Amino acid sequence: MRYLCLLSLLFPTLLPAQDFFERFFDSGGDEWGAVCEVVDNNLVIAGRTDANALDRFNGILHALDRNGNLRYTATVVSDHRSYITTLATISINGTPGLLAGGWTNVTETSDNQVFYALNTLGAGYAFGWGDAVDDEQANSLLPLSNGDVVAVGNVGNTNNGLFFCFSPDGTERWRRTFVIPDTRYNVFHEAREVDDGIIMVGYSTVEEVTGQTLLVKTTRQGDLIWRYRYNYVNEADARSRTLQVLPNGDLIVTSHVDTGEGTTDILFLRLNGDGDVVSKSLIGGAGRDVIRATLLTPSGTLLMAGSTSSPQLGKTPGLVMEVSYEGEILRQRTVGALAEARINDLALAPSGGYYLAGSGTLCPQGDRDLMLIYLNDTLGNARESCPAFSVDLRRSPAANISRTAIGTIAGRTEPPVQPFLLEERPVVINDRNCQQLDLDADDSSMPSTFNGFNLPQRCYEEPLPIMDSDAVFKFSGPTIDVVRISLMSSDPMEYLEIPVDIAELFQRDADNIITFLNTRNLPNEDVVRLMQRINYRNDNEQILAGEREVRFQVRSSCFPPSVAKMCFELLASGPFEPDLPDAVLCPGEELFVDATAAGATDYLWGDGAQDARRRITEPGTYVVAISNNCNTTSDTVTVSPGENLGLPPGFVDQSLCPGDSLELDATTEGAFSYRWENDSNEPQRTFRNPGDYALTISNGCQEIESVFSLDGQSCCRLYLPNAFSPNGDGINDVFRAFPDPRLCAPVTNFTFRVFNRWGGEVYAGSQLSEGWDGEVGGEAGAAGHYVYVITYYDGFQTLQLSGGTMLLR
Repeated sequence: MRYLCLLSLLFPTLLPAQDFFERFFDSGGDEWGAVCEVVDNNLVIAGRTDANALDRFNGILHALDRNGNLRYTATVVSDHRSYITTLATISINGTPGLLAGGWTNVTETSDNQVFYALNTLGAGYAFGWGDAVDDEQANSLLPLSNGDVVAVGNVGNTNNGLFFCFSPDGTERWRRTFVIPDTRYNVFHEAREVDDGIIMVGYSTVEEVTGQTLLVKTTRQGDLIWRYRYNYVNEADARSRTLQVLPNGDLIVTSHVDTGEGTTDILFLRLNGDGDVVSKSLIGGAGRDVIRATLLTPSGTLLMAGSTSSPQLGKTPGLVMEVSYEGEILRQRTVGALAEARINDLALAPSGGYYLAGSGTLCPQGDRDLMLIYLNDTLGNARESCPAFSVDLRRSPAANISRTAIGTIAGRTEPPVQPFLLEERPVVINDRNCQQLDLDADDSSMPSTFNGFNLPQRCYEEPLPIMDSDAVFKFSGPTIDVVRISLMSSDPMEYLEIPVDIAELFQRDADNIITFLNTRNLPNEDVVRLMQRINYRNDNEQILAGEREVRFQVRSSCFPPSVAKMCFELLASGPFEPDLPDAVLCPGEELFVDATAAGATDYLWGDGAQDARRRITEPGTYVVAISNNCNTTSDTVTVSPGENLGLPPGFVDQSLCPGDSLELDATTEGAFSYRWENDSNEPQRTFRNPGDYALTISNGCQEIESVFSLDGQSCCRLYLPNAFSPNGDGINDVFRAFPDPRLCAPVTNFTFRVFNRWGGEVYAGSQLSEGWDGEVGGEAGAAGHYVYVITYYDGFQTLQLSGGTMLLR
């Protein structure tokens, strides 16, 4: 046994209260928090650090008061790696004390178990077991009701589970291993005391890909009562198992199931005191959900903590959940969400609420620190200033699970060793303190909104300030590095106006985005005063009504950015354009007229009504004044009485010659809408083709459809003589058609053919004004009777005429 005197300051009188939410302990390198323990109203957190480590990392311990104020920090002095993995409250000479357990490495593959006992009077001592061959590690400590302590873990080189009992002064009572043949590892994670013995939980694996949960019950003397290995598909290998004993003697065990694509769900088992499964369920979401610690709460629920991740988060924040004893989710949230974080242990705070110990990064690009978080009974904290990622884990049924009674217990001995000493180590403490740019510190403009700034609804008359005169940047860290201000508008006539004398300090990325770079290292108060001189400006002649928004993003060092916004609503400056249509009031009915106009705030009708939308039951003329503080516009609605409609004029069947047109005006008294079959909406229409035409007229009360036909008529008349004499006297020398010049103007596709009495064609022509001169083949045709055939298209249809004529000589 080695006596210690360096920790005399471990448990001094309590310091004044100092609330905190997320506190980080940085010893100069990467720190990993493993465990926390409340000892006599004091708090101890422990883990490992790689600061000044000769062999990767050394165990580290921070002693705090209940409010997170540091009392002392010590590390294991070793030229080989070491780790403090477990803490427990023990009695040392009748007073509460702390037992810190872990391991130190003595060769490349061999670890020894080490324990440090520290009492409230400042006395301390250390003891341990091991040698240069065996690799033994302690993962958890269990103080027994008889004052002894049980440690559980594993023997690495033989791959067996390990559990042993000793007194707080380091006297070993017994030592056992748990053996399952043909396995790669058997490891115990936690142990709990029950009425008739001890129950331990861990895992067993063959190929180090999947693993099965181990549950072993022994007497307080280490003798086996029962042991089971639970078989569930895709249960994860080495991830932590947790164990709790409920007041009725039932057990709750958590482990993890690989669900594919790098995701895991939480396997939640409730068993009776004999290890029989009572209920089972899965808890998870779209990412890797892991539970590393559980705690029974005073309210009869179970608190679980670990970490979660998903592609949507992009981070791995800590996870905290409150569930019922059946696994029903009551509360869930993330912590340390702005950077990587994981929770490894839980403890009840003496004054209510919970301590969470683990590790995380204060800055996204910073090193990993040991992290301590305090949450109240509802998993909140009044000092929380940083946004938390939302989490939505769901509970679902689990598949069947089987168990196998397997494994044996064997005795084991280990020689005692002298642990390495603890030495004092300086540490820097930081609280996560998200920056807050409060645009209206006294909330005079926006009392119900955090950090916001609202201007009252107004007409635009001059440039407007983008923050209140009492704006303040709340941050205890370094000075502001960058401020980015964005006007959420695409109108180039609206922009952020920078005074000329400070314009060189700003970079204009666009008319609506400016950036301030604090290259002169101005104090935060001066930076805020610069922002207060920037105004919103609108150079439009007519101001469009609507909301405007200015967004601020402030960055300082590695801390998460502060985001705030300023909102205001401008009233329209130009005349309103309601353009209310006249209407018809049908007999026995009522109608509603809506004068709502964008940007208007007030409405006043001629009869004193003040609603934008009003009910009308009588015909008449209605006048409304539409206004805001900037202008007033009037509009009139004429409401006519609805009457029975008559037939539209001119709707009788008619005829139409080719080339002619018919002009029809169907304007009907009382009608205000017209719809032809071709979707034309004008009452006047010109017709040039035959057909059936339909018109529907309406006055809002009645709708009438009328149809009329326009028949095509062949109006072209052709005269052909019944004789002609081609003798050159200029009279009737050519046989041809004589048309009416106007009525036959549309004629096309004209053909004219003449045949002799034997059917021989003596003439063919295609011009209406041409004809047969009486010659056949260049010689005078014989006198006698000839037949003709004429075809032509008159504009509507193709016609054919035939007849005969006499050629006279």
